[in-house]
Amino acid sequence: MIDAIVLIIAVVGFLALLHRAAGFIRAESPQEQSAAQRVLAGCIIAGVIIVAAFPLVSYITNLKREVIGGKVVYYIGNSYDEAVAQGKVLPEEMGAIIDKVIGLLQIVGGIAIVAGLIIGGLMFGPAKRFLR
Repeated sequence: MIDAIVLIIAVVGFLALLHRAAGFIRAESPQEQSAAQRVLAGCIIAGVIIVAAFPLVSYITNLKREVIGGKVVYYIGNSYDEAVAQGKVLPEEMGAIIDKVIGLLQIVGGIAIVAGLIIGGLMFGPAKRFLR
């Protein structure tokens, strides 16, 4: 439940920041408009890649993630019982490490997207707006 609340707060904050960053972009020439649109498009594409990366890799490699008995378990196969029988279950410690690495990469990617939006907005927005 707490994860859902944190996710909702993060999404609302990100959308507010995106709206604010889009308001900064007041490019005048066609070249500036094009550059600003590339920055925003790059951030949107990066966000989609971050969201879709683990499900895509999971589909390609048939790697599944489940929480069993309060512990994160990664296995290869259609079901956990089948994977245990075939010996295709990663050790619990390895599952925890993979889970932390994936979470860290998603956080770093999110920070990079937000930074890109802010920098893009600052690069192509009027400087006077910050002085008020």
